[in-house]
Amino acid sequence: RVDENVYIAGQIHADSLQNIKDLGVKSVINLRDKSELGFEDLSFELSKIGVECINDPLDYDMRADTDMDQVLSVLDKCKKPCLVFCQVGLRAAAVGVAFATTRK
Repeated sequence: RVDENVYIAGQIHADSLQNIKDLGVKSVINLRDKSELGFEDLSFELSKIGVECINDPLDYDMRADTDMDQVLSVLDKCKKPCLVFCQVGLRAAAVGVAFATTRK
């Protein structure tokens, strides 16, 4: 958890959707690309529980400032609280740190 509005995680699964709803999460930002091994598209399942799913892939190298700026812009505009996730949580943590240091 970054703050009261932003959570970070590794890959989420269908069996964790109730926990996401119980936290009051209104938006989920998926940083994974569909080509990644183990990609699981939960957009439909999230919409069924009233949570918006935003797919905004972020490359592993995260070298382009414009890529991070794009994700932060999406995070700024989405409904809160928001959960940001990737495969193991590294990219999500980087977004969380960038959000905490540039948006506070």
